[in-house]
Amino acid sequence: MAIREALIFSLTVIYITSLAAADSIQGCGGFVEASSDLIKSRKPTDGKLDYSHITVELRTIDGLVKDRTQCAPNGYYFIPVYDKYLSVRCSGNWAMADHISVGQGSFVVQIKGPEGWSLDPDKVPVVVDHAGCNANEDINFRFTGFTISGRVVGAIGGESCSLKNGGPSNVNIELLSPSGDLISSVLTSSEGSYSFNNIIPGNYKLQASHPDLTVEVRGSTEVELGFGNGLVDDIFFVPGYDINGFVVAQVNLQ
Repeated sequence: MAIREALIFSLTVIYITSLAAADSIQGCGGFVEASSDLIKSRKPTDGKLDYSHITVELRTIDGLVKDRTQCAPNGYYFIPVYDKYLSVRCSGNWAMADHISVGQGSFVVQIKGPEGWSLDPDKVPVVVDHAGCNANEDINFRFTGFTISGRVVGAIGGESCSLKNGGPSNVNIELLSPSGDLISSVLTSSEGSYSFNNIIPGNYKLQASHPDLTVEVRGSTEVELGFGNGLVDDIFFVPGYDINGFVVAQVNLQ
């Protein structure tokens, strides 16, 4: 009789657990959605937004990845953190089946999109406990813009020059509206590259300057950013560099 009751109890726990598991799994979840400005910039010919290339990670405060998942095409994501099954009573006995997937405490939900996509925020601190992840509130992120990138090309150096494909650094690149209003400005890197992040699709102009170098324009400075990242042609060129130094006279003190 005891064996029969134990068997019934086990089967009851398994059955109720299987029914309740789908509704009782707690975790960190939410949506990635495009900002209103980004949605307004879309054209009828632009393809449908697909968020499945975005990765969401649950990390410890120290940066250790505990779990990760890919977003669904519509931007939804969910990372299970705590499975809480029903309490059941069978033959006068209570049973609780709990399983903690990642442990309790403070964590960080961090998002990583395709290269050039701007996401706000890029991470959110969360608390995981028996109430779930941040009390089971949605943790949402916004997709806010793309990247415009390019480079300033410099004159090729001689045999002793180690950077054959590099460009001048600290060239000021300005991104302007069609009417000439300044939107953003950046300085080129040590290799001559530049990029503007979090840019809404539209028409823009580029302008380059340097206090000590001549920057030539070889092409159109107008840029049309579609619904994706934009790569600018090599339109800025520095034909040469200045060499500065001193002539020191040696004085004989004898």
